[in-house]
Amino acid sequence: MPRHWYVIISILFIQLGCANPYSKFYHDFTDGKGVTKSTQLYILNENVKIIKGDNIDLDNKRMEEDGYLILGYSSFNGSDGIGERNIIRQAKQIHAAYAITYQNYTNTISGNTPVTVPNNQFSSTTVNGTIYGTNGAPKTFSGQAATTTYGTKTIDIPFSVDRYNCYVSYWVKIKPPVLGLNLNDLTDEIKQQIGSNKGSLVRTVIKGSPAYHSDIITGDIIKKIGNHEIYSPETYTNALKNFSDQSVDVTIIRKQLEISKNIKLSKFIIGENAWM
Repeated sequence: MPRHWYVIISILFIQLGCANPYSKFYHDFTDGKGVTKSTQLYILNENVKIIKGDNIDLDNKRMEEDGYLILGYSSFNGSDGIGERNIIRQAKQIHAAYAITYQNYTNTISGNTPVTVPNNQFSSTTVNGTIYGTNGAPKTFSGQAATTTYGTKTIDIPFSVDRYNCYVSYWVKIKPPVLGLNLNDLTDEIKQQIGSNKGSLVRTVIKGSPAYHSDIITGDIIKKIGNHEIYSPETYTNALKNFSDQSVDVTIIRKQLEISKNIKLSKFIIGENAWM
């Protein structure tokens, strides 16, 4: 490949962007703590697994039910040619085991990139003449003289780039949970239905967990764990610590009926980052 084409390719890469956008536009859900110091997460050294997502909400639900925690996400509008390599780089940087990718076509950018390339001109001239030898006898000659004129010219290189909304979520495996619930705050509508500000809505139940085997299901409202009222992440975590590795009565509301379940909790592993 001629040298000037390397220049052209380099200019196009600069125009379209070479930095890793999955790192540049990453949103961290761990508040900068990361995962390496957590005692509740598996830090795997295996290859990152990339999944092509379909529906963000349903995919998030499935990952949570399978015992994974979302670490954060990358979101930006860019070209399709960025590829999986940069996704893997970002996933490894934050110690994620899975990356779920989503792309939605938005538009195509077209244009021309002006590039200056060599434009050398070559010419030749016929030369005739007479020379004289040592004995004074004349001899005629005829030949070609080559001339090179160095110069440059500017050409337009057309380009066309498809643009996409790109979104990638990153996930890490949780160690066996104490109870196995992912909770949301109550909406105003639910508070009206149960006549209380207190409680937390079960968003997902982790498969194989104590909550799963005790038939707590998505949509239940957790009211109490033992004598601890549950209405925030802090009250939930404190209750798990207090009844770690014990059997405890868990009070739930299901279809406006209050139900009590006696559940044997797993052991709470004390650590710096306690998401569960």
